[in-house]
Amino acid sequence: NAGTYNVLVATEQFGITYTKEAVLTILQAEAEIKISNTTQAFDNSEKSVTVATVPEGLEYSVLYDGIEALPIDAGTYEVLVKINEPNYKGEKNANLENEDSPVSLQLDNLHQVYDGSGKSVLVTTIPTWLPISITYDEAEETPLNAGTYKILVVTEQFGIEYTKEATLAITPAKAEIIVSNNEQIFDGLPKEVTINTEPTGLANKVLYDNSIESPINTGVYNVEVSLEDNNYTGSYEGKLNIEKAEAEILLSNLTYFYDGSPKSTTIETVPAGLQVEVLYNGNTVLPVEIGEYQIEVKINEDNYRGVVKENFRILEESVEITVVDSVVEFNDGALEIEVNTFPTDIPLEITYNGSKEKPVNAGTYKVVITAELNGKTYTKETTL
Repeated sequence: NAGTYNVLVATEQFGITYTKEAVLTILQAEAEIKISNTTQAFDNSEKSVTVATVPEGLEYSVLYDGIEALPIDAGTYEVLVKINEPNYKGEKNANLENEDSPVSLQLDNLHQVYDGSGKSVLVTTIPTWLPISITYDEAEETPLNAGTYKILVVTEQFGIEYTKEATLAITPAKAEIIVSNNEQIFDGLPKEVTINTEPTGLANKVLYDNSIESPINTGVYNVEVSLEDNNYTGSYEGKLNIEKAEAEILLSNLTYFYDGSPKSTTIETVPAGLQVEVLYNGNTVLPVEIGEYQIEVKINEDNYRGVVKENFRILEESVEITVVDSVVEFNDGALEIEVNTFPTDIPLEITYNGSKEKPVNAGTYKVVITAELNGKTYTKETTL
């Protein structure tokens, strides 16, 4: 074994003993030390290097930054391995790298569009096998509605917790607004366009010329439709045209006899009381003279329209006698002829075969009808 030994050498010659003393030193042999596993990943456990000796099996001690305790925390440690054998010696230095575990959290799908289903973010962990928990505004349920949500992702490795925060944005979906019934006719009631949405049933707001009031009167109105649903977006701009209603114009008293005074027709409207513009041969002046005039009556209202044209006559004074029916059936009573006159309500004298008595028997009678107007006599003959 290695060590220091006192050496005594003795010899003898001719009975005489001779001696020599000395020191024998056996030095420790140099042993080879091999250090491996010097780079490891932090996992919150003790770390040690692997040591081999040549020759094999030699006792040794290992210090990490000068102490025997095995390191746990991530970092770089100075390693000293020293042979602890009587016959061998040797030591070797190395570094132990306890690398920090590369835990990372990556979040994707942070921008999504509402579709009525729950929305979740996509989380990728390094290492991939790490467990995760996710909360959305501190709740575990995945959100449905459009809006922004605070995301908190938590994972754990070797007793250490890692977190990452982000924001999930769910944007409103695009909806279609379908507007119809843009052309309507005035009837005195409020008018509204017809609105359908896709998807159906979405709440909406309609403005007519920037007012929520539905228009009544004729005109062209700007229509703006906007959705009142947080989960959908969409708008519409168009027109609502309320056209004038057709009014009816009724004319009477279209024929007069000349008497030197202005003449006018009698006008009624349906609905009643509408303002009208009246022209006689294109003139607003009422006619006086004998003749035939084209009368044009036009509705002059914001909400109604209508026009009618007729012939208007001023005749030389006369009486028109018209026989309505000159054949009557015997009915065992007095018989008379039916007569109309123009102008109306003129007194008439009627004779049957020269008599004012109305006939009662069947037969044919000569009828003379006489009218008088302003000193003039007018007659008409016929048979009954």
